Amino acid sequence: MNIADIPSEELFNAITTPYRGKVVFVDFWATWCGPCRMAMKETEPVKKEYEGKDVVFLYLAAENSPKGTWEQMIPDIKGEHYRVTAEQWEYWGKKFGIQGVPSYMVVAKDGTPVHFQVGFMGVDKMKEMIDKELAK
Repeated sequence: MNIADIPSEELFNAITTPYRGKVVFVDFWATWCGPCRMAMKETEPVKKEYEGKDVVFLYLAAENSPKGTWEQMIPDIKGEHYRVTAEQWEYWGKKFGIQGVPSYMVVAKDGTPVHFQVGFMGVDKMKEMIDKELAK
């Protein structure tokens, strides 16, 4: 899928549709963002707990993360990765209220965004939110 060709208003749906039936934990991040990387380190053990369960970890970055740096970093971050255009990111910013990175979203099994927040919520709250949706 060529991300750049997808209209901004359809993009989030296009990215998340393949994961219907699963809980999607979305991390809006940037390569240059220290707090993003710190939160990723904290979430690694949590991600291991959900291996083999219906949970997808989705990482979304924009063009302001240099492509080379992004490509070097993502192999160490387990999950699905997309890098979107500045225009697409801007659309999400308005739609979801992304005022900075890291920002996070939990998407229910039916594809509905059920939680959004700017800043890391901590691993306990993260697990609580994922478990709540998994139980549905």
